Amino acid sequence: MSWGARAAGVGLAVGLAAVAAADMHRLRLRRPPAKPRPPAHVAPEAWAGLPDRDGDGFPDPAELATHGDRAAFRHWTCALALRQAEGGMPSTGTFRAAVDCADLLNIVYREALKRHDQRWRDAAGWGGARAARDPGRDAGLGYPAPVLGTRLFRTGTGPAHPDLFGPYATAEVLRELNSRRLTKGLDRTVLEDGDLLFYQHPWQSLPDHGMLVCGDLAVYHTGPSDARPGRVKAVKLERLFEHPDPRWRPLASNPYFLGAYRWKILD
Repeated sequence: MSWGARAAGVGLAVGLAAVAAADMHRLRLRRPPAKPRPPAHVAPEAWAGLPDRDGDGFPDPAELATHGDRAAFRHWTCALALRQAEGGMPSTGTFRAAVDCADLLNIVYREALKRHDQRWRDAAGWGGARAARDPGRDAGLGYPAPVLGTRLFRTGTGPAHPDLFGPYATAEVLRELNSRRLTKGLDRTVLEDGDLLFYQHPWQSLPDHGMLVCGDLAVYHTGPSDARPGRVKAVKLERLFEHPDPRWRPLASNPYFLGAYRWKILD
């Protein structure tokens, strides 16, 4: 091949590459713009203008707005709670062994909102047989959450303001400010995964207790007792009706059973 032919071939290749690059550039320009993510934090003075259409104390941008996001959150809270019930959890880290019922609810709520990428999975020890419960998608809110950042939980009453939210809440505060009651008794027709059961035993130093509903199971922490740390357990909901201590039976007639509740971010 002559030098002239070689030069022509090189020129043709360069020209084709330039045309292809131009076409790709035009395709990129035609691609619809990415949906903007809501700001992770909002200045305190701007909170007064945030909508709260259902009046539950949580700004609308801090709630799970779509059916898919709510379903993902429900699936992840139960997957995480059931992993806790398996035992063998580390005592440190963000996804660690819960120390009581409020701690369990705080942990699964927070971890359910996170992006469950490989880095999270490695840190959480998530894999093997446990992956069978993996919902396959994440809730859209994310963590840190829009508006709230890491202050996920309502901790005070009044118009929405950053000072009234915190990174942790007691069982009583989770019930009173972060969830709403569905029924006084246990009505299986209205319960969904991730819903809550709350009890109150006034004679105890920590009187409020919470359980997580996962299918036909109730997941809860037994609480520390006699210098033992306690552990997370999962039992059939039907067994609660036969509990040897009637104060733990989820009946409307039981004054110590406060009812079934749902997280406010799911409304």
